[in-house]
Amino acid sequence: MIVQVERIQTKDRQSVRNLYTSVTQHLRKEGVKQWDRFYPNRFIIQSDLQNGSLYGVKQNETVIGAVVVDEKQSSRYNNLSGWIGKGS
Repeated sequence: MIVQVERIQTKDRQSVRNLYTSVTQHLRKEGVKQWDRFYPNRFIIQSDLQNGSLYGVKQNETVIGAVVVDEKQSSRYNNLSGWIGKGS
């Protein structure tokens, strides 16, 4: 099986939202509180689409995996040992 990662387009916004909702529900079920109803949200998705930083994998025109590639990060990661980021 060949998997192609491509830049996600605005037309795929709802598919991304559906994916994120599904992943969020699964994480909550597993006791992981990393994502919630505030993150990621439609504003973040729209920003990622506008910035051209949202990439993903589709199956039959449905987004089944997504990743944002940019240099932004939460300040929570600033003090992690061995973390590669700005100033490294």
